[in-house]
Amino acid sequence: MKKVITIYGTLLFTAIIIASCNGGAKEIKEASIIQNPSNTETNDEQLTQVDEGKIKAFVTKFYASLELSPELNEKHYIEGGVKFNIDIFNEFIADGSIYSKKRVSNLTGDYHDRYSIMLVSIDLIESDDKIIEVSTTVEYSISELGTFQNEENLSININQGDLIINKWEDNKVKKMEVAEYEGLENFNEKDFYKAIGSVNK
Repeated sequence: MKKVITIYGTLLFTAIIIASCNGGAKEIKEASIIQNPSNTETNDEQLTQVDEGKIKAFVTKFYASLELSPELNEKHYIEGGVKFNIDIFNEFIADGSIYSKKRVSNLTGDYHDRYSIMLVSIDLIESDDKIIEVSTTVEYSISELGTFQNEENLSININQGDLIINKWEDNKVKKMEVAEYEGLENFNEKDFYKAIGSVNK
């Protein structure tokens, strides 16, 4: 009798273990993913999971950091002395980032009231394991030269959980409304990039 009970007890214990394993397999697998350092999320994996809305908000704020309000621009034009705080812009830019220092200087320097920048549209967002590429249309107004719509490319990465720009380049001018002043009859795309500043044109 004792032998029969022992055998029955062994079978019952085995059955409980099997049922427990089957029912808890998912929890065990999920726990191992969380606890295993080799499965923790990397910056590369985060790139593919960044919400598109977050990217659009980041790009919008980036361009806005290079433009003051119309009121402040008018005040600077009339009275002067309105200093442009470039610290906000610098928060969007990675160390060693590629972009036109001349363009930023034009937009934020002593004569910033003569240059304006406005994001018209975010045309395309593409991302892979390593980088987020954003294509934008941006409008520039330059005093005594005209208004220009420019197609630009931003290369964005993640730094400690935050989006950061590694490269800001030009693609092409999409539209030009050149001022009607003498000497501007043959003003072209190359002249625009020379006036505003560019790293690749």
